[in-house]
Amino acid sequence: MYLNDKKCHENCAHYQNGFCRLNRIKVDPKGPICPRFTPKYKEIVSKSKYTQSIELKILEEKLNDIQRRIRYLKGKINDSK
Repeated sequence: MYLNDKKCHENCAHYQNGFCRLNRIKVDPKGPICPRFTPKYKEIVSKSKYTQSIELKILEEKLNDIQRRIRYLKGKINDSK
C-alpha cells in the first residue's frame, strides 16, 4: 500500500524535500512517477505462525545471542594481543 494509495513522487523512496535523490533533479511531489519508482511505504503481511509480540521476543533473543557472541570474540581478540 502506498502512502495515500497514490503513486507519485512524494511516495517514492528516492524523493526528499522536492528532489529525486536517484536522478538528482527537482520534481513535483504530486507529479507522475518515473519507471524507477520505488514505494516508500509498503504494507507488510506477516506469513509467520507467531503473533507479532512472540516474533519480537524471538528476534530479541537472537539479537542477545549475537551480541553475547560478539563480546566473547572481542574478548578473545583482546586476550591475544
